[in-house]
Amino acid sequence: MVAAYNTSSTSLLAKWSHVPKQYLQGKPIGYRIVYYPVGLKRNFSFLNVSYTTNITTLTELDVYTMYAINVSAVSSGGVGPAKSTFASTGLNTILLTFLLMNPCILSCLFTCSVTCQ
Repeated sequence: MVAAYNTSSTSLLAKWSHVPKQYLQGKPIGYRIVYYPVGLKRNFSFLNVSYTTNITTLTELDVYTMYAINVSAVSSGGVGPAKSTFASTGLNTILLTFLLMNPCILSCLFTCSVTCQ
């Protein structure tokens, strides 16, 4: 099982279940995480982590973008099949804070019927 959660406007937390050693083809090495923006199967990013790890943060992602995340176990026998999930980064928190602290601008986004001072 693989799951991912939005942790900021440019990062996602990915978690997965460990593959039991008896299902590996050889000595356990780690996990390979491959992730990319959905619809852009050219901007692949790769991350390798230890076999004892089952959680990592994917950083420097695009704001408000849906990502495909694939996690594969790696052993001395090779790379296993991937388990996949999708998750989206959030809105830019700096922009959101600015909008929430400026109700006039926030109102104008929807109606623009307010006269701002």
